[in-house]
Amino acid sequence: MFSFVQEHYNQEIKLDQVATLANFGVGAFCRFFKSITNQTFFEYLNKVRISMACRKLVERDASIEMICYECGFNTLSNFNRLFRRTTGMTPSDYKKVNFNVPAYTSVLHENYMS
Repeated sequence: MFSFVQEHYNQEIKLDQVATLANFGVGAFCRFFKSITNQTFFEYLNKVRISMACRKLVERDASIEMICYECGFNTLSNFNRLFRRTTGMTPSDYKKVNFNVPAYTSVLHENYMS
């Protein structure tokens, strides 16, 4: 299921779809996932999406809106809110601080997946 998320983070992922891939019902999958990760599936999915957005913000000179949608978010406002909650800064501030810095050396990138 983790590799599925890594491959499809930029698409709509439904809970029943992932539960089926893991051979669980939705409720059992949610309990199992939280027991092994200490987070809900959607918290994990959003963390992956924000991490990928961080990488794209650092490596590319694309608009924040374009990166938002490329990373699987449906609305820019939701992306901005989750990005700020996760990183402590807005996407535009993150881009200003880290643009053209390799992802492995960016100021905050390493903290997002922990």
